[in-house]
Order: sequence, then structure tokens, then C-alpha cells
Amino acid sequence: MHSTQHAARAFGPAAVSETPMFRFMAGILHDQCPFLRNSGVSSRSYRLTTPEYKRFGVRCPFGQLFLQHGFAADPSVIDNRVRGYSTQPHQSNASVHVFGERPMSQQQPSSKAGNKSTSEADTPISEAFIHPPVTDPNATCPLGYSRANAQPSVFEALTGSSPAEAIGMDLRRRAPTAAPAAFDVQAAAAAIQKAEARRDSAARKNAMYEMPFDTTISQMRADGRYRTFNHIDRKAGCFPQADNRMDITPSYVQNGRYATSSGFGAKQSDLTVWCANDYLGMGQHPVVLQAMHDTIDSFGAGSGGTRNISGTTSLHVQLESELAELHHKEAALLFSSCYACNATTIPTLMKLLPAGTIIYSDAKNHASLIEGIRNSGAARKIFRNNDVAHLRQLLEEAPVGAPKLIIFESVYSMDGSVAPIEQICDLADEFNALTFIDEVHAVGLYGPRGGGICERDGMLDRVDLISGTLGKAFGIYGGYIAGKANVMDCLRSMAPGFIFTTSLPPVVVAGALASVRYLKEHNDERVVQHENSARLQTMLRDAGLPVMPSPSHIVPLIVGDSKICKSMSDQLLAEHKIYVQPINYPTVPKGSERFRLTPTPLHTTEEMVRLVDALHAAWPAGHPKTVPTFVAH
Repeated sequence: MHSTQHAARAFGPAAVSETPMFRFMAGILHDQCPFLRNSGVSSRSYRLTTPEYKRFGVRCPFGQLFLQHGFAADPSVIDNRVRGYSTQPHQSNASVHVFGERPMSQQQPSSKAGNKSTSEADTPISEAFIHPPVTDPNATCPLGYSRANAQPSVFEALTGSSPAEAIGMDLRRRAPTAAPAAFDVQAAAAAIQKAEARRDSAARKNAMYEMPFDTTISQMRADGRYRTFNHIDRKAGCFPQADNRMDITPSYVQNGRYATSSGFGAKQSDLTVWCANDYLGMGQHPVVLQAMHDTIDSFGAGSGGTRNISGTTSLHVQLESELAELHHKEAALLFSSCYACNATTIPTLMKLLPAGTIIYSDAKNHASLIEGIRNSGAARKIFRNNDVAHLRQLLEEAPVGAPKLIIFESVYSMDGSVAPIEQICDLADEFNALTFIDEVHAVGLYGPRGGGICERDGMLDRVDLISGTLGKAFGIYGGYIAGKANVMDCLRSMAPGFIFTTSLPPVVVAGALASVRYLKEHNDERVVQHENSARLQTMLRDAGLPVMPSPSHIVPLIVGDSKICKSMSDQLLAEHKIYVQPINYPTVPKGSERFRLTPTPLHTTEEMVRLVDALHAAWPAGHPKTVPTFVAH
């Protein structure tokens, strides 16, 4: 038979002139119908080859609806057939064939329920669609499944009913009801064109915009800088022991695309953690835990809003007063983290300080300080880490009378070095500069009450602004800044990162308050922690391992190669149940990759011996055990 005649017979006369649109719609039907999706012929083939679609389409009722009625003279028939009833005879001249070559009668459904005398050949077309003559309709007809999984917009455009409505009909017999509104073929075609255009647009976007991300991930992997987050579940009362729940796959791992070298799927129990920032184990302290239990029973979980709108509780006010007193300042202000504190405080300060204020920043300042300085838009000068002579040189170059702000840290977390606070304050006095110190890695750990290096060295009254964290030695979460009351009042009213964010939950504030108060009164944890840090440094040095000299509680062990650092970390975890995270670029300069060891008061001497032995076993043969000169300097 001539192809034109075949099309006219199969699809109706109108289908001949609509063949391009037919192919377009056929591809959509293919994508929505699992029966066709599993047929082995691609949707592209259906769009381009009408006979190919017909060959498979006649086997699927959903496809037949379009094949036989999609462009019929009376398009409302398709809607009637989908809904399982017919209110008028089919007006097309086409011969209708369903489930192979069996002809369908166009008579109305019988009004007698359960009529057994109707022959299969006389079965109304609606019943043939909805009730194929098999014991289990779902076994041979995917119509119900197709309806369940079709995109709602496409299904509605084709049938005039939602998938939910269609599913409700199942494959059961339906009595005739009033005729629905006429099916609009042009509207259906437009809807399908729109859906197809959206898919094409999504494909183009994926091709253009995903490539930079995939390239970046691949490069980080090649460089050995790809970050693996181990799923460390700490055990209350057993610190520093933990479980590594790598049996739980993170959301960013799609189909194994970014699976780590160690892979997901296995849980490791009873690891010893050597890189936590809970320096004193206060996150496990009974006093802290009891305070948090009591508060959640009393206050509930969240704070309920920003500090301005119902999010300030009596606990927030008490904690701010305790922190101000700890640092000998008039007032303090809580933030969601010290990163948020630094990043939002510095730009806000620069709006309030005199125009032309110059910022002097230590070269090894934390990313949060750097972000705040950059976002402030102020002129800035970078002085070498802890280099007072270089800072003086830069201060002398400034115009006479120019306002100045010196920003630095007390303890630099990657090296463990400690700032010469007194000398920097002397320069600030000489050049009439304000001082801003970040004590994140010192608060709770130094000074007779945990006030940081400034308290230990008697500098609390000489530094103008002090920022700190509640998430390290205090063992909880959050950040803060302390200073003069009028400065804190301005920040409270103007700092976006304080105003426009939900406040810390009362349970968190209560835990931090209990921890701050406890460490003000107890010094034992600090004493044991410093003893353990000194002991571990000595053990590593005596074992010939390249430990970097550190005057603080942080013990840097220099590996000097990102891939080796990552490989050793994986080996320590897999073979020795020791968790220590590799520190690579950009956190530290290339060539200075390291392990940042943080012994706590709860680590035992036996655990230190196991750590040293495991590091020896994991160290690659022939790899240098020396601290590079530029790192030592």
C-alpha cells in the first residue's frame, strides 16, 4: 500500500498533512510510556520514522489513542476513549485496530452491567481500550502504569484529565456519563511542543554550564586536592572515639560519579579522632549536656526568629554579658558563627569609621577576615605573618593622620604560631590605630579563665575588638565579638549578618553559657591539654617525623605532597582506625600539605603511641621526613 494511503487509513485523513507534528508528539508519547521506552527503539527514531512508531505504538493503548484519534475529524472522541466511555460514534473514516489487527465496533456500551453475551468483536471501543481480554490487564497493558508516571502537563494536554483522575479509574468498567469538553488538538500540540522545548533547553544548559563544575572536580582529583568528608559520628561519653558512617552516601554523590577512593558503603566503628577542634572535649562534658537537656525541655528547639523579631531570649542576653566580662569589655554580640561575625562586622565597621581608613591585615589571616576586608572596599595593606618590622614599615608609609585598623589573629590555626600582641599594640598606640584580634583558636584554652592569649599575656585592655568562637574550646557552636558598648550597639543595629538571620537556638546558647562559666572556674582541662600537646610533639620529634615547632596546642606534621597526604589519611583510617584529615592547598601553600593534630585532655599516652606507630607505617618509603625551609620560616 502506498504510504500516503496507509497513513490515511491508520491515522485519519487529517494526519497526512500533520505528519511532522505527529512525529513530534509520537516522541513525547514514547518518553512517557514505559512499554515503548523498553521496546529498544529510541524516541529519536520515533520522531523521525512514523512507521517505526506505528509498529510499536499499536501495542500500547496510550499510543493507540493518538494514532487513531489524535487528528480525527471529531477530536473529542479521544477524550471519551481515554476516560473509558463513549458518547458518540467515531466520525473518522479510518478503520480502527487495537491489540494487533482485531477490528473494533463503534457501538455504544451496553447499559446492562455484566452482559455476558456481547462478543469480543462487538466490544465497544472504550471497553477495548480499558479492558483488554486478559486475566491481568497490567501484565500486557501498561496504560495504568503509563498514566501513573506520565508528566502531568503532557498527560492533561493529551487527555483532558490528570494522571490522578486516570489512575482512579484503574482498568475497571465505567458507566457512561455526560460528555466532557471537546479535546483541543492544537492546544495539546502546543503543550507538547513547549515540553519538548523545555527538555531541549535543559540539555543545552547542561552541556554549557555543567562542564566547568565537572572540569573543576576532575582537576582537584588529579591534584589530590579533592575533599572527602568522612561521616564522623561522635559518641557521647566516649570522646575522642567515633564511628565513620560511610555507609550513608551523601547527596552530591550521584550514581558513583564523585565516589571517593575509599568509597561509600562501609561503616567503621571506634575510630580515634586526632583532628577535632573540640580542643577540651567540652562538647561531651556532663555540665554542658545537662544544661542543654534542661533547656530543650524548657524552651523547645529553635529560637523562633531573628534577634530583632522574637529571637532574643534571656539566655542570649546572659551569654553576651558573660563573654563581655570574660574579655574585660563593655559589651558583646552573638553571631551564628565566627565566620559570619568577621565577614559582616568588618564591612559594617568600615561604614562607621572615618572615610579613608586603611586596613592592615596579617598575611595568614583566616578566610572570614579576608572576606570581610575585601567586602569592605577599604584600602588594605598586607604585612607578613607576625612580622612587626614589616607592619611598622607599612604604617609609616601611610599619610599623616590617616585612620587605621590592624586586623590579626592570636593563634594561627595551621602553623600554631602565636602573634606578638604586645608589640602590635605598641605600634597601634604609636600610629593611632585601632586593633581587631581574632581569638578563635585561643578562647577557652589560654589564660586563667579561658580569655585567650590576650588574657594570658595581660593584653585584654589594650586590644579594641576581640572576636571569638563558641565552637572550638567551648565545644558548642556560634561566634561573637566584644568591645565598647556603643560599637556593639551600632553593629546590633546595622550589621546585616546579625540582623537578617535566625538567632542561635536557646539549647545551643545554654550549652555555650554552661561551658563558658565552667571554664572560667576550672583550669584542669587546659593544663592537661597543654601537657598532652607538648608530649605528642616530643614523641613525634623523637620518632624522626617532620613535626613543625609550635608554641601552641596545635601540632602540625608536614607531609609536603597533597596526594601522599590524602593517601596516608586513607591508610590510617582503613588500617589503623585513626582519623586525621589531610590539610591541602588552598588552606595551606602547595608543598606544605600536612596533618594538623590536636591532642585533647582525653587522649591517652597509649593512643599517642599508636598514632606515632601508625604514622611510621603509613609514611611512604623514600618520602622526605623534613620540614621545608619555607614552611619552617
